Order: sequence, then structure tokens, then C-alpha cells
Amino acid sequence: MKKSTFILFLCGICVLGLFVLIKSTRLGLGLSDDSLYYLSPSQDYFRGLGFSPSLHYPPLFSLLLLIPVSLGIGVLEAAHWINAILFGVNIALASYLSWQISRCFTVSILVGFCLLLFGFFFELHAWAMSEALFIFLLLIAFLSFKFWMDSRRNRWLIISGLFWGLSIATRYIGVAGWLVGFIVLMFFDKPRKIMNLTLFGVGGMLPVLGMLILTVILSEGISDRIFAFYPADMGLLLSGIREFVEAVVPGRFVAGWETPWLAAVVIFHAVIGVFIFSTHNHKEDHVDSSKLNMYVYFYGYILAYFVVLALSRLFFDPFIPFDARILGPILLVIILLTSVLIRDIWSRLHILIKCALLIMITAIMIVNGYRTYTTMCSYYEQGRGYNSARDHVSETYAYLRNYPDTPIYSNAPAALYFWIERHTYPLPGSSELAGMKQAISQSGGFVVIFDSIPLELYQLSQEELIQGLVEVIDLSESTIYGKAVIK
Repeated sequence: MKKSTFILFLCGICVLGLFVLIKSTRLGLGLSDDSLYYLSPSQDYFRGLGFSPSLHYPPLFSLLLLIPVSLGIGVLEAAHWINAILFGVNIALASYLSWQISRCFTVSILVGFCLLLFGFFFELHAWAMSEALFIFLLLIAFLSFKFWMDSRRNRWLIISGLFWGLSIATRYIGVAGWLVGFIVLMFFDKPRKIMNLTLFGVGGMLPVLGMLILTVILSEGISDRIFAFYPADMGLLLSGIREFVEAVVPGRFVAGWETPWLAAVVIFHAVIGVFIFSTHNHKEDHVDSSKLNMYVYFYGYILAYFVVLALSRLFFDPFIPFDARILGPILLVIILLTSVLIRDIWSRLHILIKCALLIMITAIMIVNGYRTYTTMCSYYEQGRGYNSARDHVSETYAYLRNYPDTPIYSNAPAALYFWIERHTYPLPGSSELAGMKQAISQSGGFVVIFDSIPLELYQLSQEELIQGLVEVIDLSESTIYGKAVIK
């Protein structure tokens, strides 16, 4: 294949990805409670309330949204277009990165279509959160590192460190890729080791320091996460393994076999990795040094990501879910690693093994293509999260818009923020219920209870919450209570 044809393919799959995501998410990106942390700083700025980044998540995605918001574009529309563009661009970047390592157009095209057909990658971009931007920065960081190993030009090393730093300013777990980069540099180009480590480190520190200074100045802190020990049970680990495997293999083939599936993935990559590294030691012209170091980087990144994730869950945030959103970057790197490893050993495989691999790859792509198609249809028809089709015709939002100055307490404050365009209060705990009712009695206000969100999340019962409150209106998806009667 000519390079011009390959460039046309990259452009084509990029445009196709953009079109697919825009079309599938016609109702808008999925909105969750986490979306509030990412979007509200820019939305508040748009409303003239100033810019104050969240202390719960890094601020880069919120900062990026300031650009279109400053031009008068609504924050939801801006996030929608940014993620759609990044979906296409990230597919093209991953495809190009696989070509840079394998020098095989077939592998690159296969990676591009895999990411287009795999549902987990679509969903990483279909929600209004920072995953799409994080993956973009991760791919640029890997690609720049590969350029540096090929050319030894310092600017590429600085750029790689810079994009790893930007990834940390997007999601804290970006520190995994940055740290592994230091380890790779320790064993690569040893005569210039100190200079390389310095350039890579300075490149990464600039955005990290910028993030810390900005957050301290605008939000008067660094993070609201508290360092402590938060024990995890085996159920969380098993659910993570299930999510990991089901991202590629249909659930009916996974149930009850999560651990064997994971073991098979680990053994497969370990065996191929050992084979390639041992071959390189005895026949150095088989794998060039640049390619070999990218293999080391990928293997190290996968391990470091899991270590950082586990430490974060155990000591900083007990609410980190081991779901496809969190595991998505690892799945992407595993797809890249698997594709280039198989390409490396392809010529030495027996014809029967080649046939078996082709059948397996074809089956995986067909199954995942069908699953992703049904997922996209569901997004198209129903939407996701607080941006579902039901939200677009909600009686509750229509009713509350008539009371723009009335204080509101709710079990879905994020949903209300997006749809009535102002901040509301989450339900208080049991010990603070009396204070809420006192405030409503004196100044007025509503308590809005959505039927779809259990009050158990707030450790409240229906009886204790509504005691002393008057039902104002019973709507199809919620009940609204009003002024309390204080005895």
C-alpha cells in the first residue's frame, strides 16, 4: 500500500469515527454525576460566575471547554463536538502508532477497525467526561516517544514528557505512563541518560506544576481526596476482571470463567513477549531497538497502570469503580501491543496457527461489531444517564424552570444542574435533615425526589425524608415536596 493511500485511510476512518459518534449520540453525550465535576466550571464561567475547577478531578478538560464556551458555544454542545472529533482522531492516531511500530499497513488498518467496532472505545467517547482527551494525550505521548527513539531529537522527548504531564492534568492515573517512561530511559541510550531523564522530566513537570498552581489559586486547594486506607473486597476485583474480559468477549462466554480468561490473556502476552525478547538477544537484526523499547514501554505501562489504580483505590478514593471507563486505556494499549506482537512473529507461525488466529480475530470483530451496533442504536434511541430521551421531555424540569429562585434539594442534583441550568443541593444526611427542613420552612424551597434513584444512596428512608413536608406535585418521574411544618 502506498503512503498516500494509507493517509487517505487515516483521514477516512477519522471522519467516519466523528460521523458515527455524532449520529449515535444525537441526544447528546451521556451525563453522569462525574460529568458535573468536569462541565460545571466551564458552564459557571459561561454564566458569569467565574471559573473554579473541581478539587475532585484534574482541571484540563474543564480548561479545554473554556475555549468554545468563550466563543459562545454551550458547554454541552462543546463537549459533544470535542469528544466526537477525538473519537475519530484517536482511532487514526492508534492506527498510525501501530504502523510506526510494526511498519505493516495491514496491522494498522486492523487496529483502526477494531477500535471503531469495539464498544468500550465508543463508550469512552460517548460520555461527557475526560476519557477521550486522556486517550488522545496518551497516544501523542507514546507516538512522540517513538519518534524520539527513531531520531534521537530532543524535542520529541520533551514533547512526550509534556503530553504525559498533560495526561496527569486530565486524569491523575496518567502518572503511570510518565513513570514508566523514566524506567525505559534508564536502560536506553545510556551515554545520554542524565540528559534524557532531565528533558523528559522537565517536559512532564511543566503542566503538572501549572495544574497545581491553577487549582490552588482558583479553588484554594489541590484535591478533596483524603489519604487513608480503604479496604477492598474480592467482589470488586472480580467485577473488574469481568468488565475487562467482557469488553472484548460476550458476557455469556465469560460468566464464571473470569479468572481463566484473564489468565489466558496474561499467559498469551507473557509467552509471546518472552519469545520475542529471547529471539532479539540471539538474533539482533530481527527486532530493532526502537520497536523493542516500545514493547517494554507497553508492558510496563499495563503493569504500572494497574499498580497505580490499585493504590489509588486503597489509599485515596474508595469509590473508584473497576469498570470499562477506568480500564479503557489499558484495553487500548493491549490491543496495540497484541497487534504488533502478532505481526512480529507471524512469519514463523505454522499455517494452522495462522488460520486459527485469523478465524479468532474475524469472529471477535464480527461479534463486537454487532454488539457495538446495538449499543449505538440504543444511544441513538434512548440516550444515556441524565441525557436520556426521557430527560428531554421531563415534566420535572419543565415544572422547576418556573421557579428560578427557589432553593432545591434533590437526589439528582447533577441532572437538575444540566437541565434547569443552576446549582441545587444534594440531599443531606440524617443528622442534617432538620436543618434542611428548617431552611425550607423559613425561606421556602423544594425537595425533589426522582423515582429512579434510590434514597439508600443517601442513607435515608422515604418516611424520615418527607416527614413534616407537604407534597406539592406528583409527576411521572418524580415527586416534589414543599414547605415544612415545624412543630
